[in-house]
Amino acid sequence: VLRSSHIDIGATWSPNGTTVAGDSEQGNRLNQLNSPQGICVDNEDQVVYIADWCNHRIMKWKFDLTNGEIVAGGNGAGNRMDQLNNPLDVIIDKETDNLIICDSGNQRVVQWPCRNASRGQTIISNIDCRGLAMDDNRFLYVSNYNKSEVQRWRIGDSQGTVVAGGNGKGIHLNQLNGPQYVFVDQDHSVYISDMNNYRVMKWLQGAQEGIIVAGGQGKGNTLSQLSSPYGVIVDPLGTVYVADCGNHQILIVLKPTEQTPLSALYCAALIKESGDKLECGGERVDNKDYFIKTTIFSDVKDDMQITREESDLDKTIDAAEKGFQYDSPWLDVPVRTAHRAVFTHAGQVCFAASRICVHSTLHDAFVSKSVELAKKRIVGDPFDLTTEQGP
Repeated sequence: VLRSSHIDIGATWSPNGTTVAGDSEQGNRLNQLNSPQGICVDNEDQVVYIADWCNHRIMKWKFDLTNGEIVAGGNGAGNRMDQLNNPLDVIIDKETDNLIICDSGNQRVVQWPCRNASRGQTIISNIDCRGLAMDDNRFLYVSNYNKSEVQRWRIGDSQGTVVAGGNGKGIHLNQLNGPQYVFVDQDHSVYISDMNNYRVMKWLQGAQEGIIVAGGQGKGNTLSQLSSPYGVIVDPLGTVYVADCGNHQILIVLKPTEQTPLSALYCAALIKESGDKLECGGERVDNKDYFIKTTIFSDVKDDMQITREESDLDKTIDAAEKGFQYDSPWLDVPVRTAHRAVFTHAGQVCFAASRICVHSTLHDAFVSKSVELAKKRIVGDPFDLTTEQGP
């Protein structure tokens, strides 16, 4: 199962995998694993920790070594503090140098020192835990399979807080059904592999319902479907990586752009074409004081009408004395500068909400050069280093 606490922004995906732990046969020797589940990578110490499910132990594997080391459990299945029972996940708390383990068969979360420890300590009891994550404030996030919810805990507290689900099993956006692994990003948004709903959910901090970021179209093997999603991690660009166990694959879900140079041009063309010819303005958008921005979804007519009406408002600009002024022959410089500023976050997270204000005498020439420059941008595979904008 795919698990990690962080993916470096410069990391690249390799289509060919390399074995880093275990061999070709399952077993209980130090060079073997038996149904490994959660994985935690410690880049600082160059080791990987593995929840060795059927061997009831946590293995520590240094990079490039043939044999691993038992660091927790390994004394048979049981509920003593020197035992584990089908551990499903493991993470590392670097501040205390402790492993935190989802001891699923014992329905508890235990804490175990990383080095030279013979027993652990229970920190959460009576919880059907399946996945763990920790944010930068050291809050612990635990998926509770039985209750179809994710809880946030401060280690040492006797009660957790529900941050996702908690409304019974179901398919609605405020529900989960069999949550497995969890991931928390830098904004404290929680990503959950909602296994029995065949989807991955994103729950913004404080939200009452989640957002489907992968799957949600029933069980299947198309690119819009999942089958038994387990591990989930997210990189700094918002790319979601899902261990789609039922389909025996890793699915990569790219975060879509809100605006790119080309999509901005196409959107502008659609708005221009709408004019007064379309019957627009549904009741749900009559009061536009509440709208900060509009996005074209299924009801294109309403969105275009709002955009057109708002564009009729008079705008005034107080030009600063220190503002740069260019004559027409020198327009290449401000056009390139404007594109760098507006589209500086090129790629999956491009957000170009800025407006470029141009004097009326230069407007047509500026737009022409801007369109020409936008069409030259290299759009394509975001994993290709030559790509300027994608996907």
